[in-house]
Amino acid sequence: ALEGGGWHSVNAFAGVTAGLLAAFEKQHGTTSNPTLANTQLFKDISAISSVSGGTWFFASLAYSGGFADLVDSMAADPASAESLWEKGWVSKLMAKGVGKNKFENLLGRVSEFDSSIEKIRAFEMARETGYFWSDDDGDTWASWIGSMLHTTAGIPPDTRLGSDAVAPWAAGKIWLLDHSIIAGSKDDQAQIWSEPDSKMSYYMMSRREPLPTYIPAIFSVT
Repeated sequence: ALEGGGWHSVNAFAGVTAGLLAAFEKQHGTTSNPTLANTQLFKDISAISSVSGGTWFFASLAYSGGFADLVDSMAADPASAESLWEKGWVSKLMAKGVGKNKFENLLGRVSEFDSSIEKIRAFEMARETGYFWSDDDGDTWASWIGSMLHTTAGIPPDTRLGSDAVAPWAAGKIWLLDHSIIAGSKDDQAQIWSEPDSKMSYYMMSRREPLPTYIPAIFSVT
């Protein structure tokens, strides 16, 4: 299971995977160049479940040879892992940044009403995302994710799950990309964030029938 966390998840899981590959080589001593292919690290794992940043990471690992090679190179040279990651992934993401764009401008106007909102983690994450959202990325979350994965991992936006682009070690595995909306209710509202001095919550209503607590979005399974 690969939990969410945006950029933090991608960074963390790349480091953990490289570390596991390096540990495998140290324990078994079967190869001086441990890779996802020759160690068969995921051989006995038949299903992967991921959400948000965890999905970004696994999409990159399974559908981008360049990204997988980057993780392999970090495993082969742990002492240089930081610089390799900086050059192979972070620098590509940072090059995508746009200081002034429509998303950042909107957040700036919101902040003008109450500057304390800048201290809220959810708003900080919106700022992070907005910085990398250029006008060419379209207006939907899906289009932005596609552009981001193309920039950082070279995955074409039209790549389909289960296509021939998937790495051999990942072929045949079940991948659950988890998307759901917490509907909440008037008496038991869903919280976006909650801090001692502020919180944001919401609930959803249907004109036809009561909604379940969790509403599945379109699930993708490959």
